[in-house]
Amino acid sequence: MNIAKRRKLFRPFLVTAAFCVIAALAGCPHPPRGVLKEAKLLIEHNATDEDTGFQAFADGEPWNNLSICGPHFRQILRVCAGGGLRDFGLTELFFETNEPANADVPIDDVLARMPEGDYRFAAHTVGAPASMGTALLTHAIPMGPEILTPGKVEKGLDPANVFISWEAVSEDIHGGAATIVGYQVIVEEDAEPEFPQGFYRPWMSIHVPASVTEVNVPSEFLEDDACYKFEVLAIEESGNQTLSSGEFETGQGCAAKAVKGNGPPALTAAKLLIEHNATDEDTGFQGFGDGEPWNRLTITGPDNQTIVTVTPKGSLFNFGLTELFFETNEPPNADVPIEDVLARLPEGTYTFEAGHVNGAKSLLTADFSHTIPAGPVLVSPEDGDENVNPDAVVIEWEPVTSAIKGGQAITIAGYQVIVELDKKPRFPNAFAQPEFNIFMPGTATSVSVPAAFFESGKPYAYEVLAIEETGNQTLSAAEFRTK
Repeated sequence: MNIAKRRKLFRPFLVTAAFCVIAALAGCPHPPRGVLKEAKLLIEHNATDEDTGFQAFADGEPWNNLSICGPHFRQILRVCAGGGLRDFGLTELFFETNEPANADVPIDDVLARMPEGDYRFAAHTVGAPASMGTALLTHAIPMGPEILTPGKVEKGLDPANVFISWEAVSEDIHGGAATIVGYQVIVEEDAEPEFPQGFYRPWMSIHVPASVTEVNVPSEFLEDDACYKFEVLAIEESGNQTLSSGEFETGQGCAAKAVKGNGPPALTAAKLLIEHNATDEDTGFQGFGDGEPWNRLTITGPDNQTIVTVTPKGSLFNFGLTELFFETNEPPNADVPIEDVLARLPEGTYTFEAGHVNGAKSLLTADFSHTIPAGPVLVSPEDGDENVNPDAVVIEWEPVTSAIKGGQAITIAGYQVIVELDKKPRFPNAFAQPEFNIFMPGTATSVSVPAAFFESGKPYAYEVLAIEETGNQTLSAAEFRTK
């Protein structure tokens, strides 16, 4: 490679590195002029495994640098977008921290890392005034729900008749009163993913109001002779949540899983994919990383450009993050053609490199392709239907067999169905907005939604995503109202 080519190749990385260094030196900026759409910071406690950590979420107009600062203006996180994403921008960010066992690190010691108060999210917005948001963190942690059914590791369940039920929660972990604003139920097959590049796996989640204490699991989701894990989370009005977990088996259960030995800290998942919206006609990217606690994560493309850098700082530096999700800008295809979007991230292998809190480093790669599936044709409910029976809602679609261009035959790993109440959330700091989210196999073309999810006379929006085997996904969307 000659010098001229080398300069051209590395210039975007050097500019990005300098940009991030300047942002780091600046620390927490003065209050910007714009406002982030969402900023959340909360505690998640596991009552079954007895461990505790933090989660955060930000959403807004495209930004290329985000800082989170605590009540004393001490920076706890910095995220930089670089390379082809620097002037494209990220829009969503979610992270989860280390969750040490309470026996090793008492809850009070965990909470001392993040004092109660307002946390400021400051973003350098692409081509617009900077923006900010504020999240109030409290230390009010609800008790974990007492699970009634299924019983502990219950076996031989009929897939057509699985109900998860629990006792209502009214107290915090210290025995004081707690205001519960909703529950979340998560069910996942206890098996290795068949398509690890994408988000498809047998998994479902449903958020229900605080008045609900039982949910049926759709029979279309469950298989016979399989093992499942589930969680029930009680969500307090400040957003803090506590989960209790269990297991069950259908039919004859499943083969015993191999026990993995303990090795050095490492990344365990790395994903990079395209999401196309066939209804709104826009396109962007999503990324995900998971692993043992780390205090630096970089994602670098096949062209040696670093596209994302995440650095926990301050009280989170030697505590570490374990999970990261981001979503980029999704400009309308009429303004930015799909080919121009894809040119920002070339096909190839992307390297996720983590610096772990104990000083170790690990690498994991994600193979990224430009194959995008066509959007599913939605069958029911029809878009705009205002007379849907809330007790018998079935989401139905036609199978997807080709890519968006050229009719290229593709393999669909699965479908994701998301239904949500289409109104402003009552508790904006919590993950308590009514939402039903389920992954179905590639052979599925419908799924029933539990009646406990719906209210009468309310507006709902839903999406069906076709997920191609490399992870790229295309959604189609519609709206309806219950009668």
